[in-house]
Amino acid sequence: MNSVRLAWCLLIALIVSPVAASEIYRCQTSDGQTVFQDLPCEGEAKPVISWSGSKSATKGISSASDVPVVPPPTKADSIRATANHLFWRAESGSGATLYLLGSIHFGREDMYPLPGVIRTAFQKSDALVVELDALSMDPMAAAQSFAANGMYGGGGSLREELGEEIWKRLARAAGQLGVSASLLNMQKPWLAAMTLSGLSVRQAGFDEALGIDMHFLKLAQGKLPVIELEGMAYQAQLMASLPADAQRAMLTDTLRILEQGANYYQRMVDIWRSGDVVGLEKLIGESLSGNAAAEQLNRVILDDRNVAMVDRLKELAAQGGTYFVVVGAAHLVGPRGIVASLKGQGYSVRQY
Repeated sequence: MNSVRLAWCLLIALIVSPVAASEIYRCQTSDGQTVFQDLPCEGEAKPVISWSGSKSATKGISSASDVPVVPPPTKADSIRATANHLFWRAESGSGATLYLLGSIHFGREDMYPLPGVIRTAFQKSDALVVELDALSMDPMAAAQSFAANGMYGGGGSLREELGEEIWKRLARAAGQLGVSASLLNMQKPWLAAMTLSGLSVRQAGFDEALGIDMHFLKLAQGKLPVIELEGMAYQAQLMASLPADAQRAMLTDTLRILEQGANYYQRMVDIWRSGDVVGLEKLIGESLSGNAAAEQLNRVILDDRNVAMVDRLKELAAQGGTYFVVVGAAHLVGPRGIVASLKGQGYSVRQY
């Protein structure tokens, strides 16, 4: 399976990430039941999930100084207005408007300010719509959801599931990212893939606090209502529902991305910045044919979720008003993407 497809999904199709997690310990109760908790077990010194050393998207974001200011349009914006972005306006027959912005869930400072056409659309909107509201979720509840869905409850380990050859590659990648392979050993393949991907993009200079979703969540604080399409628990359960072979494929492809280095992430940003729909579709589709595990991942991570998101967006549009929708960029493009689906259901859609 091609390595590009899965890591791309982790960054621009699925917002679930270790940004809100704390230290979680796997413990046993007196009757032998496995539980996950935020306090060490008796005699337990090391957590089985720990992202406390990374920057947190929820740390300090409530202060007014952390909320980004929407700058007025500039001369440069008038030049960029002629270019395309991963940004669309969809209008229903009843007059409701959906602004659709493709997101990268991790970002860098040089991605801002965003083009004036995007900032202006946000200022005109009545509500912000996102996959999940990272600012309102309980970090500990999110961490426990990760643990419950992404940890081996007992009698298994990642090393046993992967085999020695893949395990050695994982241990090497983990060491380069500054995390112990033993920490990953109790994580199921999908969660280990998320952990490694999150660490890798941070090492490459990206930050979840600078992701497009987080940028607009901060702007909306106290100003616009925020509507969730999914939520953290849903996304963790979604990943846990993947068959074992699909999870292993996700992890091995993540390892290939890590072995490629930071050039991959720059390619991702270049496509996003230029609004290159064809390039994005090509990148997403590179590994979908002739591989059952890849097709299963595509269906679960993209296609099925796109259907549910479109249904929810149509419900919002039926209420009238203007909605600024920020979802992973991969959800918007392709024949089964949100943009094509809305067009097929009679919406007038235009890319900006």
